[in-house]
This record gives sequence, structure tokens and C-alpha cells, in this order.
Amino acid sequence: MAAVRSALTLPRGRSLASLLVALALTCAAAPAAEAKPILGIAEQQAGAYGTALFQDLGVRHARLNLAWDVFEYDWQVAQLDAWMAATQAAGVKPLVIFSQSRVKERTRRIPTPAQFGAVVDRLRERYPWLNEFATWNEANYEGQPTARNPQKVAALYRTLRRHCTGCTIAAAALLDNAQLIPYATGLRRAIRRLGLPDPKLWALHNYIDVNNLRDRSTQALLKSVQGRVWITETGGVVRATSRNAKKFKQGPARAAKVLKYILGPLVKRNPRITRIYVYCFNGEAPPASWDSGLIAPDGSPRPAYTVLKKALASG
Repeated sequence: MAAVRSALTLPRGRSLASLLVALALTCAAAPAAEAKPILGIAEQQAGAYGTALFQDLGVRHARLNLAWDVFEYDWQVAQLDAWMAATQAAGVKPLVIFSQSRVKERTRRIPTPAQFGAVVDRLRERYPWLNEFATWNEANYEGQPTARNPQKVAALYRTLRRHCTGCTIAAAALLDNAQLIPYATGLRRAIRRLGLPDPKLWALHNYIDVNNLRDRSTQALLKSVQGRVWITETGGVVRATSRNAKKFKQGPARAAKVLKYILGPLVKRNPRITRIYVYCFNGEAPPASWDSGLIAPDGSPRPAYTVLKKALASG
């Protein structure tokens, strides 16, 4: 208060106008409080959103990976309807990221722009509140049909923009592997060649970074693209058996430490990250090859759940 009072006391020989100018410059120089990123959950299971443990978190954003050919299979449409109904009932805003087919013999297919546009139209008609998308999930991952073809992703991005004007659209969701920067660079180039502006929103899955308690690849992507970055899938590994993921330190305590790092140092050093989706809510028991759930298979909350709950409570 003393500093405020002295600032408002008019010194002898100073005009009111000059004082106001000086005060305005002082206020402009003061650093503004950094906005915290929005926190969400990446969870495929519709049943998670109605549980007391989920509702106690107060999460208002959820992410869904969606096969591009979902409407060709009644069982997938039923699952999608259930997920959309559950998130809407929970007051949660959906983000949809398109991905490869879930049918084995179709996993290497990339939709044509016409096919993709028809899917977007049906989604918007069926769920009119859905207006946040990313063009393709982990587009630079070798398991995706897009891994060596950023030009196809650029064409789908253009289609998504045309069929969903006014929507919030990330150019792609990328994995923090060795191809991250070359792929992002190639995708930016392909998008510009289509006559589109440089994307101002990107999505990232930075498991390699965060499970090593670093942000090397995250910062590299931020330097190579413009605008905001959403982390649409991240978290600490409780148990993983795949060739690459099994190298991570694992366990419930380690997963909580990783999430503290994500919501602390990583966020503070990278303010262009404006949204983070933690993967996932429900943990999986063996023989599942991956488990990063906030909730153990027996239904009990893990330490990372408490980390996220405290972060959400602090605003």
C-alpha cells in the first residue's frame, strides 16, 4: 500500500498529466500473470464420465480419437453416440482427433478429401455442439498411414476447414519422435502450397519428453511452428511393455511425478501451451500393453489423480 500511496502523491512541480503518463508506463511494464492452460482428459471409455471420481475433478474438456470410417460400422456409431452422450451429460466439451480405421484390413487407408468431408458433415449434423478438431492422430507415427505423407494430411486439413467453418482446428496431432520436426516442417510447407495460411494451432503427444522429465522435443516444436500448441495426449506411464515405452521409469509414484512436471516446470517454460489432456482416466490391467490411468483397475485413485485434482482446484 505504501508504494501505491507514494505513486499517487503528486510531487511538487509535476503536472497531473505527466504523472498519469508515468503511472501508465509503470503499469505497462509490470508483468501480467501468466494464464494457466486448460486441463482436460483423453479417455475413450464413455463410462468414465459418469463416475463420482471423474465428476469430483471438475474437468470440462475431453478428447476422443475417432476412426475416420466410423459411420461405416454400426457398433462404432453406437460407441460414439454413447461417448458423446456421456460427455454432454457431464458438461464436458469434446475434442475429436481423426485417426486410422479400427478394422485391421483398412488401417493403411487414408480417406479421400470427399470421404473425409462427408464424415465431417455427418458429425456436425449428428452432434451440432462439436466444433473442436485435429486433422489426424499422431500423423508422424510409423503405425499411421500418414507417416510418410504430410501432403495427404494437408489436403484433409483443408477439407476440415472447408466443412467446419468457425471451428477450432489443429493442423495435426504429432508424436515427439525423431520425425517430429521434419514432419511438422513438411506439413507446414504442404499446407501453404495449398494456398492456406500457416496454421496457428498444433497438437502434440510428448510422452518421450515428459517421461524423461524434459521438454526438448516440446520446445523444438514450439520453435518450428507458429501459434498455440495443445498437448492432446500426455502423462506418466504406470506400466508399459512395448519396445520403446518399456524404457520409461514406471509405477504409480513415477506417473505422479511426471504429471507434476507437466503441470509445473513444462507449463511455466512454455506459455504457448494453452491446453493439456491427460491420458487417461481408467487404468488397464495386464495383458494390456499400456497403462497410464489416473484410476487403477480396481477403481481406486492413483497418486496422479490427486496431482491433477489439486491442479484443477487451484484454477
